[in-house]
Amino acid sequence: MNKQEIQSASCMMLKTNEQQWLVPRNIIAEVIKYSFVDASRDKDSGLSFIEWRGCRLPHITLFKSEGVIETESSGENRVVIVYGLQNPGILPYYSFQISKSPQLLQVSESDLKQIHTPNLHPGELMQVEVDGIKAIIPQVDYFENSILKRIH
Repeated sequence: MNKQEIQSASCMMLKTNEQQWLVPRNIIAEVIKYSFVDASRDKDSGLSFIEWRGCRLPHITLFKSEGVIETESSGENRVVIVYGLQNPGILPYYSFQISKSPQLLQVSESDLKQIHTPNLHPGELMQVEVDGIKAIIPQVDYFENSILKRIH
């Protein structure tokens, strides 16, 4: 392995209706077509849930600074299944919807240009530019904690 391979990370660029998210590939369990998903809403928590491989997962259609909002479905929509990192005993997986197929990228530190944004949403770790594309690196803990509070 050369030095460049060691200092790069496998990432996925996820496109929502509003923005791009850049996430480490290793937090994603699977990406499936939205047409394969049947979501139902839980009245008590206010969350939507999907069935995936015999598990009932919290499903967020789209995160936005104002909170969770619904989004229209199309043939290109996908569902990203994410490993729960904060408390996998209670939240082993959760999911959210993206508007297009994700793009797999090998990203090194030199590929990232941080965009200084004074008012980041608590769910945003930072805003960056990769190959001329603006993206958000999400604060995964924020979203997981939001889900955990609602399902407990």
